[in-house]
Amino acid sequence: MRIDTEILKPGVWVFSGFTNGNVLALETSDGLVLVDAQTTKRVASLDSALRRVSARPVRWVVNTHFHEDHTSGNAWFRERGARVLAHTGVRRQASKDTTIAELQWHRTPLPQAAMPDVEFDRTYQIISGGDTVVVTHPDPAHTDGDAFVWLPRHNILHIGDVFEVGAPPFVDWWSGGSLDGMLRAIDEVLTKIDENTRIVPGHGAVSRKADLAQYRVMLATVQSRVRAGLSDGTDAETLARSAVSGFEASLGGERRARQFGAQMVAGLRRK
Repeated sequence: MRIDTEILKPGVWVFSGFTNGNVLALETSDGLVLVDAQTTKRVASLDSALRRVSARPVRWVVNTHFHEDHTSGNAWFRERGARVLAHTGVRRQASKDTTIAELQWHRTPLPQAAMPDVEFDRTYQIISGGDTVVVTHPDPAHTDGDAFVWLPRHNILHIGDVFEVGAPPFVDWWSGGSLDGMLRAIDEVLTKIDENTRIVPGHGAVSRKADLAQYRVMLATVQSRVRAGLSDGTDAETLARSAVSGFEASLGGERRARQFGAQMVAGLRRK
C-alpha cells in the first residue's frame, strides 16, 4: 500500500495514503512523536515509511479524534512501546457501538489495544529531546474529543478533521460534534497562526492560513444556506444541492459536494 512522504522541515514529515488521515511525525533525540496512526490495514506501510526516514523508535502517538482511520493503527505502536495520548472524549466515543441511520453507517468499538493510555482534558505538553509538542482541546467541533497538535518551534499545526482539503468535511453530530464549534475552533486557530504556519489537515494537502480562512467561509456559507432553506421548507434534495453551489471543486466534485450538502441538511435538521 502506497504511503506518500512530504518533508515539512528537517526532522518533520507528513505521511499520507489513500483516504486515511494524514500522519505528522516529529523526530527528536528521544524518538518519534506521531500525530495519528492510520488504520490497521495501512499501519505497517506507515511504519515502513517511517523507517525509511528515521531509525528512531516511536515514543508517542497523539490522536486528533476517535475515528478509526486515525486511531486503529495505535495498537501497532503501543505493542512496540509507544504511549498513546488523546482527549478523554476519545475513549468514551471509541467504546460505543453506534448505528447512524441517516448515513447508513455502523461504527463498532475500537479494540482495547488501540485505546489511548494517556488522557488529557484541556491541554497537555510532551517534552521530547528538548522539543515541545503542545496538545490542546477545542470545544466540541468535529467531535467532542478533538485535539490540535502544535509544534511551536517549527510553526506547524495538525488540526485533524476540523479541516479537510479537497474533500467534504464531516461534522459528527452523533458524537457531540458541532458546526458552530468547528467555526469557533477555526476562528481561534486563525488568531494564533501566521502566513508562514504549515497546517496539516486531517485529510488532503498541507495548507496555509489563507486556505483555512477560505475553508471557513465555505462552512459558514453552507450553514447559512441550509438554515435558511430549512426555515423556508425547501425539500431536502433541492437544499442539499443548492447549499453547496459554487463549492463543488473544493469539495471533491459535484457528487461528493451533494453528499456534504445532504449531511449538513440531516445534521442541522437533527439539531
